[in-house]
Parts: sequence; structure tokens; C-alpha cells
Amino acid sequence: MTGNNRPLIVKSYIMATVVANLAIVTITLAKLVSSPEIVLLQDIRQSENRFEKLKAVIPAHGIVGYVSDCADKRKARLQLSQYALAPAIIVPSAVQPLVVGDLCDGGLSEQADLMVLLSDFGRGVVLFGRKTR
Repeated sequence: MTGNNRPLIVKSYIMATVVANLAIVTITLAKLVSSPEIVLLQDIRQSENRFEKLKAVIPAHGIVGYVSDCADKRKARLQLSQYALAPAIIVPSAVQPLVVGDLCDGGLSEQADLMVLLSDFGRGVVLFGRKTR
């Protein structure tokens, strides 16, 4: 290889790298846009507003369970509640002493025997306690 071809090889390599990176970015953006779990800034604000009253009564540095009867965006709803209720640690569980309820349909029949309603904050936000046997 002669020294005269090196600039052309370097330019070709750079162009191939740029094209490959653009393809990766395009594929990633297409996946994000089509994802049902995408979270928008307005979702974050709404979640912060919904959970504001609950945040005032749960322990700031404790572990709190989370249950939901909402069929859509299950993972995103959990993550939004974790963000809104931080620094409390929110875990998907009905066996914690305190459990956040994120209700859409108004009921949690499969977990009802584990919990007792402590407070209803409206807009589908409730706080459950663990039933003592």
C-alpha cells in the first residue's frame, strides 16, 4: 500500500462508521417510538401530582410494596411511581407492611386477602397495609 491511498482508506472507514452508527440510531429510535412502554415528560408530571399526597405519609427511606390492576404500561407505571415516591424504595410486592395501590379498574382481587385499605388518595392511588392474621 502506498502512502497516497491512506487518506482515502481513512475517509472510507470514517464514512462506513458514520453510516453504521446512523443505522443503529435509526433502529433504536424506531423501537422507542413503537414501544408501548415509552414514558413522556407529561406522564412524569401527572405521576408526581397523583402520588404527591401519598408521598407525604409513607416513610421516606423505607421499602414500600406496589400493586396495580392496570393492564396497560405496567412496567412504565411502576417506574413512574418509583420516581414520584423517591427516596422511598418501591418494589413490586404485596407482602410489605405498606403497599401502594395504583388502580385503574378499582380492584385487586388476587391480593385482597393479603391487604387492608388504609387510605384512598383519589385518582386511583391508595395505600394498603398488610393484614395481620
